[in-house]
Amino acid sequence: MLTNKQTSRDIPHLMGHWDHVNQATSSKYALECRRMIKDIFKRGKTPIIEGGSGFYIHSVFNPRLLTPQEGFEEVKQEAQKVLEDNFYSHTPIRELDPDNLLGISEQFSEYKLINSLAIAMMAK
Repeated sequence: MLTNKQTSRDIPHLMGHWDHVNQATSSKYALECRRMIKDIFKRGKTPIIEGGSGFYIHSVFNPRLLTPQEGFEEVKQEAQKVLEDNFYSHTPIRELDPDNLLGISEQFSEYKLINSLAIAMMAK
């Protein structure tokens, strides 16, 4: 259930766009959000992005987060091994991609760390 949801049809938003059956991924969110941002700019308006997960919002502005690419699952397995060998330290991510803001959050789950390292590995 959502609170404070805008009811005006004049305000485009993604609130309530997905439900528990049709769930959003960061890729789906980023693609849809980018589409809306372009539409808002075309109308001479300023888009406002508010709320939600920092990872999802970051995915809107970081095209490298739109995965999977061919071979991504294999790279994820390799990334998991690297992180296991380093006790899930952020060091391998920082070394491979020092500009990767996702790899430095101490709050990220193992899943997000694995994906973050795999994305950095695919980019190199």
